[in-house]
Amino acid sequence: MKLDVLEKKREVDQETEEPRDGTNGGYAVHVFGIDSMSTKDITRYFDSYGPSWVEWINDSSCNVVFEDEAAIKRVLIMMAIPPNNDESQIETNLLLWREAIPFTRQNSELVYIHMRRATLHDRRPERPNPNSAWARSLQRKQRPGRKKNRKRSHHDADMQTNPAEGLETGEETRRKKRQLSTEDAQRMATMLGRDLRSIIDQRAQAAAPAEDEEMAQADPGNADADLDAAADIEVTEANVDAEEPEKEPEEAGL
Repeated sequence: MKLDVLEKKREVDQETEEPRDGTNGGYAVHVFGIDSMSTKDITRYFDSYGPSWVEWINDSSCNVVFEDEAAIKRVLIMMAIPPNNDESQIETNLLLWREAIPFTRQNSELVYIHMRRATLHDRRPERPNPNSAWARSLQRKQRPGRKKNRKRSHHDADMQTNPAEGLETGEETRRKKRQLSTEDAQRMATMLGRDLRSIIDQRAQAAAPAEDEEMAQADPGNADADLDAAADIEVTEANVDAEEPEKEPEEAGL
């Protein structure tokens, strides 16, 4: 069957290539024909066998890492399609390609897949295929500066609308924002002035009794003099009250 793929399927040189295991990157299955699949699709495809993670190599292939060698053997034998429906003809050499059960998409479309055991040579190329959309998207993610500039220019383009349609241009929007900022600043300054005046009045009222106490403590002689003066006033009032009854008999005699 013909696979709809961008990249070529790579054969293993069994004399020179070393399979991946627990000491050199983890036990992995190399999968080919996944151009139309996502990481989520691949994880769901191998879900019954407990995949650990997915390593993308190019648009058409990836490595799916499992916990141990027994897991990848189960995958490569149980998910393989037996030639002529004869399970005894399933390839026992795990480094050779075998056709696997197709992946069924939500729209019932079938994705045909080939797989084998991964080796140390199954890794991402230094120079990806220039026709690869996945490689271009990966390069954009690795250059956040360019992505940021592109996003900013996209935002500016959205703001430059057509004035003939009654919509605001970017310059009008920025001008209104500046006006709103000025009004907000004036309103805040007015409120802040009121708060400052109330704070000053409260501090003045609180400071008056304290000043009186400080003056009394600073000159205790003045405080004693004030007490003596108050006592003299009381004595004088008492004498006046004592003299007033003597005048009443004279008035009665008259």
